[in-house]
Amino acid sequence: MTKKPHEDWFYLVHEDLAFAKAGLRDGFYAHVCFLSQQAVEKAMKGYLISIGKTHPKTHGLMTLLGLMDADWMEEYLSAIKKLSAFYIPLRYPDAMAGSLPEGLPDKKTATDVLQWANDIVKKIESHLT
Repeated sequence: MTKKPHEDWFYLVHEDLAFAKAGLRDGFYAHVCFLSQQAVEKAMKGYLISIGKTHPKTHGLMTLLGLMDADWMEEYLSAIKKLSAFYIPLRYPDAMAGSLPEGLPDKKTATDVLQWANDIVKKIESHLT
């Protein structure tokens, strides 16, 4: 059986989510948020590949969402915007002053973010071709 081009992307998506779950259990909240953002980014890129589109070299979830042309993602717009805010400041904490006004993520934030990522990934997977 031939592997579909997006399958490797979703393998990594689920690896990121599993590692984020372990990180949540062990108290690595910033990493949970970063990996959650990464899982959604990879799911979006995998989806684009599954529908025959190329994806840009970007970490911008809103850019990827626009390329998906997926009105079925509307309910996750707020969560996607919040997830987008984690990439740069959790990777480069001195890159943008004030980019995380509440400070580094705590357990509640990490729990919420991981749940959003899980929900978004499930939604995207339900629309794979």
